Amino acid sequence: MNTLHRDRVEPPRDSAERPRAIPHLVFEVDSQPYACPVAHLQRLMRLIDAKTSPPTDNVPAWETGRLLADGAEIPIISLRQLWGLPPIAHDAQHRQALLLLKNREGRVAFVVDSCRCVLPQLPRQARLFELPAPLKGVRGATFKAAVPWSGGLLITVDLLAPVESQPSLVETT
Repeated sequence: MNTLHRDRVEPPRDSAERPRAIPHLVFEVDSQPYACPVAHLQRLMRLIDAKTSPPTDNVPAWETGRLLADGAEIPIISLRQLWGLPPIAHDAQHRQALLLLKNREGRVAFVVDSCRCVLPQLPRQARLFELPAPLKGVRGATFKAAVPWSGGLLITVDLLAPVESQPSLVETT
C-alpha cells in the first residue's frame, strides 16, 4: 500500500502490488495543484527566460503568444485565461513556467503559475472525485482523477486531449 509523506509518495513494499509507475509533474494554477504525466513533456522553462513573440491576429484570448524554439513557432496557451481565472498577481509573475508538451500532432506550450515537483508515481488511492465548482465545465483539459495530497486535492489532468482534437493549436514551422 502506498503512503504519502510530505508531498512524496513512498512505493509499495511488495513488488507484486506495485502498479506501473507513471511520473507526473505537479504544477499550480490559481493555488490549485495539478499533475500531468511527464511522458509528453519535452521542456520545462521559466516564462521570463523563454524567447517569445506576440500572438498573431485572430487567435483566441487564451493564446498569449508564440514560443520560438528549434526553428518553430509554438502556440503559448495561458491556462488561467483558458479556464476563465483572473490574471496572476504582478509580484508572482516571476514564478510562472512554460510546459512544452509534444505529441504526434506537434507541440504546444502551456503557462502555469509555478511548478512544484515530479512525483515518481501517483498514490494508489487515485480515484474520481467531485471536481471543485470552478472546474466544472472548464474547457481545455481532460480532468482524470483527484488524490488527497498535501492537505487538499491533487487533480490529474491531460492537457493534450483538447489539442489533439484541435490541430490548429499546434506549432507552425
